[in-house]
Amino acid sequence: MATSQGVHVIVGGLGGMGRCLQQQLLAHGKQVRVLDLAPSAQAAASRLVHPTSIEYAHCDLSSSNSTDMLHDALKNAETVYSLVTPDVLNGSAAAMRRTNVEGVQTLITACQTVGVPKLVYASSMAVTNQLFDHKEENEQVPLPDWDTYQLAYDRTKRQGEELVLQANNSNSNLQTCALRLGSVMAGQGDYTTRHILERPGQVISIPFPRLIDTVSARDLAVAFRLASDKMDVTDSPVGGKALFTTKSKNDQAATVPGTIELFAQEFGWKLVKLPTSVVMAMAHGYRAKETVKGLFRAPDEESTPGMPFDLTMEACTKEMTFDNSLAKELLGYEPQETWEDAVIRIAKECREAYPDLFSS
Repeated sequence: MATSQGVHVIVGGLGGMGRCLQQQLLAHGKQVRVLDLAPSAQAAASRLVHPTSIEYAHCDLSSSNSTDMLHDALKNAETVYSLVTPDVLNGSAAAMRRTNVEGVQTLITACQTVGVPKLVYASSMAVTNQLFDHKEENEQVPLPDWDTYQLAYDRTKRQGEELVLQANNSNSNLQTCALRLGSVMAGQGDYTTRHILERPGQVISIPFPRLIDTVSARDLAVAFRLASDKMDVTDSPVGGKALFTTKSKNDQAATVPGTIELFAQEFGWKLVKLPTSVVMAMAHGYRAKETVKGLFRAPDEESTPGMPFDLTMEACTKEMTFDNSLAKELLGYEPQETWEDAVIRIAKECREAYPDLFSS
């Protein structure tokens, strides 16, 4: 049986998702330790929910010397939550491999060596391959063939998930599970919000109204805690499983333009809707540029984006909706915030945090 009195360690815990998990764990009386890349304890403290109540340790999973740091940071850990991943839109294919695959393996090995009882991994609906349509699929639907993956992000998240699930009760007493997250509304620093804030006064919307499961980070924090709790028994029903936790309250999916346009409305900023022809021309232009560059030098993993622009635009035409029944059954997971409410709340937080952007 897993212990229930150790420290809860959040790897990659200073981002928006990590802050929500910090808050959730503290609210339930857990001891919390955060591992992340902040250059100093002072920088880390600014992103800890309660700096005096939470331990902080610097750690870089992609670093060659991360093993020793991890062994120290995981001492007395009851549960490790792995939230770390490179910047989805800006990270290179190499960075994604180093973190999502090699870094995850390093973390698993450290957990086994130190004797951590439980590991909960932040996977993604992207493991299903974002270049295919997925309509209310559940965990019983086989994942696509490996040779169909063109996005390094999708491929490496699946590789990391498989490593985590294979480690369940393998060569140690470590129990593991993976939560396949939807598009996460986490706060001011998440991908959607960050890019909107880069152009104060103007919000650019793309023309692809695909359905995509969008979920509040506050709800996901509850799912992470519940997953840890369910692994407190030997042969837990969630051990070794990947669960879709993609939906918000009422199980309603969002659309990319719908999310962007609601932000514009809440910010009071001008909405610019790009025509399909313009977006497709941009994608073709990007592809042509990359083709020309390839004539002069062979593409390498360091310079290849994990999410190339042209393929990202193609992914925006594909439906990404999933059946969350298994998570509800096994975890008792019920989201409490709609995606619209999450956008409205985050927009309010942005207005309070950056008043100068909204003063005119």
